[in-house]
Amino acid sequence: MKKTKLIYALFLLTIGLAISNLSMKDPSNPPVAKTGGPGEQTCSTTSGCHSGGSYQGTIQLVGLPDTVLPSTLYTITFTSNSTTAVRGGYELTCLDGLNVKCGTLAAGSGTNLTTSGGKQYVRQSSAKSYSGGKATWVFNWTSPATAAGDSIKFYGSSLLANGNGGTSGDNAITLAKKVILAKPTATFDALLESKVSVFPIPAKDILNVTVDASITNASINIFDINGKEIYNNSLSEKNQIDISNYNGGTYIVKINSKEGTLSKKILINK
Repeated sequence: MKKTKLIYALFLLTIGLAISNLSMKDPSNPPVAKTGGPGEQTCSTTSGCHSGGSYQGTIQLVGLPDTVLPSTLYTITFTSNSTTAVRGGYELTCLDGLNVKCGTLAAGSGTNLTTSGGKQYVRQSSAKSYSGGKATWVFNWTSPATAAGDSIKFYGSSLLANGNGGTSGDNAITLAKKVILAKPTATFDALLESKVSVFPIPAKDILNVTVDASITNASINIFDINGKEIYNNSLSEKNQIDISNYNGGTYIVKINSKEGTLSKKILINK
């Protein structure tokens, strides 16, 4: 009988140690709503599960331009930079100007997806060791057709850990990145339609822009198909823009003035 009790006690001890060991390892599913965004903390704040670290680092969202096109798929690399941390993890959400879910997140390499409170969260499916001062995870995001105030904000956090398998000696860093939703459709102010000309289309080496003298404070921005601004300048009545160094493809031309705004796609052939 004593032997049976001893075996049972050892069994319970083994199970307890196993559970304890699992809880100390890097989680494959970190706690949800820990991005440091509006109304959220991180996994190393007062109620977090990690504490005591003092690592320094930064977060980058590689592949996410400052201006995004509507209803467009972007493949983004969440990059956690630290020269001292050993292991890292991450979580991210995307909200509009009203702090409502914005666009559609999708899991990529080393990530998984969950939802909570009407928001989407993309996060690590496994923690990673820093290599060359970086730990990276890939996810996809499809921009919305519209967004409140044309404003979109990504909130993300990254845990910087010492890699000892425990929860002490670790800390989190955060990111809040704002991007603008462009309006690339060929809809523009009726006045500008008759007062502004952009030609030739397709273009090759020179893009001509003519602006009627009645249009005031005119300026031009050119964006590539990923929404990255590659040119901006003020406009006079007759303008020639050198595009000989641009790659062939589709671009967005946006002209602003006191009288209205014009946005349209152009094609550059090489």
